[in-house]
Amino acid sequence: ISLANILLDEGKDDDVLALCKQALNVDERNTQALQIVGEIYMGRLDFVQALGYIEKAAEVQSKNDRSRFNLAACLIGLKQYDRAEPVLDDVIQGSPKWPLAHFNLGLLYEEQGKLEEARAAYALEVETYPSEFKARFNLGKILFKLGDRAGSLEQMREIVRIAPKLAEGHLFLAR
Repeated sequence: ISLANILLDEGKDDDVLALCKQALNVDERNTQALQIVGEIYMGRLDFVQALGYIEKAAEVQSKNDRSRFNLAACLIGLKQYDRAEPVLDDVIQGSPKWPLAHFNLGLLYEEQGKLEEARAAYALEVETYPSEFKARFNLGKILFKLGDRAGSLEQMREIVRIAPKLAEGHLFLAR
């Protein structure tokens, strides 16, 4: 697992997968290996492949915020919102400032068409992590959809300030 973490930092995901799967052959309950494999597949947007690893990690360490957060994120990726929401709510209740928890809750609500709830979730993420441009970007898009042009403009200006190389911020600001 230590070697896998070093290779992960070097971007050698295929080698990391091989090492972690080898570790899982020795100990199928190795949560570090389970999480790393699941996270790599999630990074590739292969949520179907990730789910088994992520579920197993959450089962083995049911109180671990990282495991539960990853499970909720994977379920959102699979559009299994009814399963994701209680898991994410549980993470937020236990760790209200867990990075990207409110962002993922915003994604969940946005996908369900609950724009006011999405706005509130994104706003909480931005309040907790003011430099988190993904939550701010989505907040700006939601505000635009809700007719708050001034609020949307404010968020897009801040994105351009925070992440000047992010083309989307400039595009939506121009829009």
